[in-house]
Formats: sequence, structure tokens, C-alpha cells
Amino acid sequence: MSFRSLAIAIVTGLALGFTGIAVPSATAQQAAPAPKGWGKECNKDPKINKVLCITTFELVSRNGQPLALVAIQEIKGEARGKSLLVVVPTGMLIPPGISIKVDSNRGIKAAYGLCSRDSCLSQRPITEAFINQLKRGAVLNVTTINPRSKAAIFKITLTGFTKAYESDVTPPVNELAKGVQKLADEARQRLLEEQKKKTKTK
Repeated sequence: MSFRSLAIAIVTGLALGFTGIAVPSATAQQAAPAPKGWGKECNKDPKINKVLCITTFELVSRNGQPLALVAIQEIKGEARGKSLLVVVPTGMLIPPGISIKVDSNRGIKAAYGLCSRDSCLSQRPITEAFINQLKRGAVLNVTTINPRSKAAIFKITLTGFTKAYESDVTPPVNELAKGVQKLADEARQRLLEEQKKKTKTK
């Protein structure tokens, strides 16, 4: 599973009301090929009768290894409730969290929330002002701190962000909706299995 598929699984799980999700490995099989550059997907949540959209960019190495992912989560048609989700590889210092900055603008901080074997995820609310920075900006700098206390900076191009973010994506009726639901169900099942193991070891 790529960082992008991981983000979709987590976001969908939260939207469906899961109180906790075990983060699946980013190296697991990917459900669908990731789009090049910025992409947007929307899926209708029948429980609240609203459309949840996620605009993503996955940074990969030359050999295709996922390095970082940035995603904007929102409920279609609503100005409030937008959040920024960032996924980075493990091996970073947890206490400093992640710094996110558009070009030379003042940055924002985000704490790590979930970690798996090879990825850590952070999520925080964002304002419309930050969205506007993304639209006008050139590069989104995602900074983490490695074990040597050195900054590791992931540079995300903002070329194509506005077009993707403002695109009117129609929620899929069949295949993608099923795929996203499957990812969320698998994540929930992993959490339940881990909780059972912890209970047995007590």
C-alpha cells in the first residue's frame, strides 16, 4: 500500500466513526495506481449523507519508494472542518513533530498521531488562509527531525494543486467506493486483532 492508499484508509476510517485505526504497512499491496502530481478523490458517506474529499500529493523516490504524502481532507461544500494529513517514513524523532511551511511563509506545526512499521502519520486542522497559501505557493516544505537531530526536508511541489483542489469530482458509485471501504475495513480489523493480542498478553 502506498502512502496515498494509507491516507485514504485512515481518512475514510475516521469519517466512518472508528475510534482508532491500526496503520497498515505502506509496503503492502496497493489497491489502485496513484495519480502523478496532485489528485483528488471524493466518496459519499451514507451515514451523514455528505461527500468527503481528499486532495493528495505523494512524493516518491526515483525507484518508486514512497517518501512523503500530503493530503487535504474536507467535507464537500463546507468551509469548516478542513484538515491537513501528512505521512512520512519512520525513523524520525517523535517529540519535535512535523513543520509545514509554504515557501517563505510562517510555518505550522503538527504532532505525530499514528505510526506503523514504516510510516508515521500526522493530522491537524487548517484554515482557509492556509489553503490560499497553497494555491498561491510554489513549494510546500515538510520538515521532520532525524535521530541525529538534523532536519529532513521533503519538498512538495504546489504546481497543479489549485486545479486538483478546485476540481469538481463526482463520487464513484461502485469500484472506488468499494475499494476505499475495503481499506477502511481492513484497517479496523487490524486494530481489533492488535487489541485482542494485547488483552491476551495481560
